[in-house]
Amino acid sequence: MSRRSKLTDEEQMAAVREYLEGKGCYAAIAKKYEISCGRFRELVVRAKTDGIESVKIRCKNKKYSTETKLKVEYLEGSCSQTEIYAKYHITQRTVFKVWILCYNRGKEFKERTRSERGITMNKGRRITLKERVEIVAFCIENGKDYGLAMEKYKVSY
Repeated sequence: MSRRSKLTDEEQMAAVREYLEGKGCYAAIAKKYEISCGRFRELVVRAKTDGIESVKIRCKNKKYSTETKLKVEYLEGSCSQTEIYAKYHITQRTVFKVWILCYNRGKEFKERTRSERGITMNKGRRITLKERVEIVAFCIENGKDYGLAMEKYKVSY
């Protein structure tokens, strides 16, 4: 997902301030600043719950615990998505939609770390085609566990 925005931090904050000061509705202000109404609504909700400074463009993805992803109230549908974003400080609706899709498909939520096994990518050594085929076969046999293959064969991902 790109971090590029049509608006600067100052423009986003100005748009949200306009709405909070009652100078227009979601649709009118979103149209004025040429952003989608849904995106603008996210910014307003974030500003109301976390303060106006929270609408600034972030450089890193926010991390959520497995417990947060599995909260019963939104899986049961007992409150609106907007209320959920505010309550759990979820920064984007697409993040939440991915959680719901994973849950509905029966996928398990895992805690994500920068490197699952403490392995980071580095410049790998040169390998032959025969070695490459062997590594691919090993990965497939082990459920596509790339970290394990990296450790065993001393190669980068």
